[in-house]
Amino acid sequence: MKIMKNIKFFKKYFESIVNLDFVEKLKKFNEKEILLPFSENYYTKLFHKLAPDLFDESGYFIQSEYEDGFLYKNGKYCREVKSPYECFKVLSHIQIIKNKKLKLCDIGCGIGSILYLSKKIGYESFGIELNKKMKPIHKYLNIDVAYGDCLKIDLSILNDVDVVYLYRPIYDDALASKLIEKIYSNTKDDVIIVYTMPDDIIYEDDKFDRIFISTSDIVILIKK
Repeated sequence: MKIMKNIKFFKKYFESIVNLDFVEKLKKFNEKEILLPFSENYYTKLFHKLAPDLFDESGYFIQSEYEDGFLYKNGKYCREVKSPYECFKVLSHIQIIKNKKLKLCDIGCGIGSILYLSKKIGYESFGIELNKKMKPIHKYLNIDVAYGDCLKIDLSILNDVDVVYLYRPIYDDALASKLIEKIYSNTKDDVIIVYTMPDDIIYEDDKFDRIFISTSDIVILIKK
């Protein structure tokens, strides 16, 4: 019994050292040094080609059961938003540091552009999306998506995920905190959360190491 406890202690200690090294490497992120296999112009054109009637620069809004909970304007849910091009550079940076194929889940994946393009930089990707009307686009892109409310469905599908991507799916701090807690409870110890346009609530969570990518409004959370 004592031997097992010692093994677990040293394993945890070793993981913490590795995690610290990873955090230091992440801090050296420089978007100018990261080259992607697709341009920002390609990304923008793809996005508008896939969803010309679902998106404009101000967002396209529909009614939401959460009203002011999710992304909103005048109390409505924003059906589609476009993540910054730099998020792919952040994902690429993570992949380069880890030096292996990583599994990614985009929670609130929308039309699936993150999933589709993350595959081009080496990820194994799948998503979760509330709006089932996106299915034809997902089928066209040949991407894997589970449908349902991320606050209600079983998130054990995140058990073997290396990276979770979120584009501020929830505006309300209490609901955002609830989602982060649910992700925390269903992911492995060294999971990485790439959170674009994050809620302030996550800055106070001591369960994660945090790295701010100020140029892109991205926070990287590494589970402690």
